[in-house]
Amino acid sequence: MGDRPGTTEPHLSVLSAPGLAAWSLHDRDTGACLAFHVMADDEGFDDPRIPKDPRSVSFITLPEW
Repeated sequence: MGDRPGTTEPHLSVLSAPGLAAWSLHDRDTGACLAFHVMADDEGFDDPRIPKDPRSVSFITLPEW
């Protein structure tokens, strides 16, 4: 993550809902979005852009619609 501007590790946000999930990375200094991914269920959590040890994490779950 050293090639990114700002802090060493970004903030990781995760959204989980029935049949859908998403994650995004944001620079902790500027708030700039560094990466964003939407997927069916949890098929994309092995993406190499997700830091192994993020500086902070927020997690949101949505009820069934």
